[in-house]
Amino acid sequence: ASAFAAQFSAALTVCLFVRMGIPVSTSQALVGGVAGVGMARRASTVNRRNLLRICAAWVATPLIACAVSFLLCRLASVL
Repeated sequence: ASAFAAQFSAALTVCLFVRMGIPVSTSQALVGGVAGVGMARRASTVNRRNLLRICAAWVATPLIACAVSFLLCRLASVL
């Protein structure tokens, strides 16, 4: 039942966002589904530090990729 709840909630979330025209990651949705199942069973089973690290990486990744691509593009135009 737990695996079904995590998978179904992830799929439903992705479908809703796609219908609104918003691209989302299935991996992110599934992590949210698994975290939700963990919290529903017992909140202490969810490693909050790891969950926060994952969320921080989701925020940092596009920002860092943007900065690196900007720098590479500038470097390529100088060469």
